[in-house]
Amino acid sequence: AIAIYFLLQRKIKLKLFLVSLFLFSLSLVYIIPKVSAHIKSDIENYTSVVTRSSAFVNSFYVAAFYPLGTGGLYYVYFIEHLKAPVDLISSLTGGKADEILTWGTRKNGDKNISPASELGQWTIMLGIPGFLLFFYFYLYLLKYSSINKFLLLGMLYFFITGLFIETLT
Repeated sequence: AIAIYFLLQRKIKLKLFLVSLFLFSLSLVYIIPKVSAHIKSDIENYTSVVTRSSAFVNSFYVAAFYPLGTGGLYYVYFIEHLKAPVDLISSLTGGKADEILTWGTRKNGDKNISPASELGQWTIMLGIPGFLLFFYFYLYLLKYSSINKFLLLGMLYFFITGLFIETLT
């Protein structure tokens, strides 16, 4: 978010840019190898990366079958079309898909199943119009938040987390 924030600024202060460049370089050397090792361990030992990725891909897969969305009953369609995205993500990551394959059965309670991102949620519930509305909404916010630097940074944070991480609905 900070990198995109700097790219959107018209005047970049040299001191701030150099400090950010130093912090970015430090993260490349120290933080990124640790995070990638953690993700690799998570893929090999647990299912959370495969679960989250499969849920995200599944929302677009369902939207291909229901381009106008599924509405509030997305859960039924989400479970119905789960096999192909799970197979794809499992083959790409080499991770375990044990938890996902029990979704929709009596073994698993299935209480908190969701597309695992705000973009996925809008896409599965509202279809292609929801996908377009998500980006329109954030482009509209970008226009008005560019007036204040703190609003812009906050908006970029919520856009990136909504794109990949959070489900607000």
